[in-house]
Amino acid sequence: MKGNQCICPLCIKGNYNPFDYMVNLSELKKERPSGVSGLMRVKNEACWLAQSIDSCIGALDELVICYQESTDKTAEIIEQKRQQYSDKIRTFFYAPPVYALDLSKEEFRYARGFPEDSIHLLSNYYNYTLSKATFRYGLKIDADQIYFSHRLEQLCDA
Repeated sequence: MKGNQCICPLCIKGNYNPFDYMVNLSELKKERPSGVSGLMRVKNEACWLAQSIDSCIGALDELVICYQESTDKTAEIIEQKRQQYSDKIRTFFYAPPVYALDLSKEEFRYARGFPEDSIHLLSNYYNYTLSKATFRYGLKIDADQIYFSHRLEQLCDA
């Protein structure tokens, strides 16, 4: 987007400021303290979310959860866990729709027209999440996986 205003229907309605979700890739190169930031992107993951967080949180220096609007209890679980682990969990709501998987032909054609730095692409959603990390190392954490806490601790300590 490089300064261009997004003109998708949701951005036009003003439900969010598109510039709040743009990522300056040069910022990702800044020096950070040693440690591991878990990076979790979440949408409709209520089934295993709490167990996933509980299984990985002890090994991480922080868990950055970036979530989208969900139709299940994902947001409530995230808030419960944020309160439970308030010293480790930081949460961010990602308002723009992301065109990634299970697209119709029409959606795919529409998404192909986005510039490479569009806030509606999965790559920007990943980079946005990464931009919120405060530690030097990032580890992708999936909300539908239960981690072997001891093994994850060994990996993070390495």
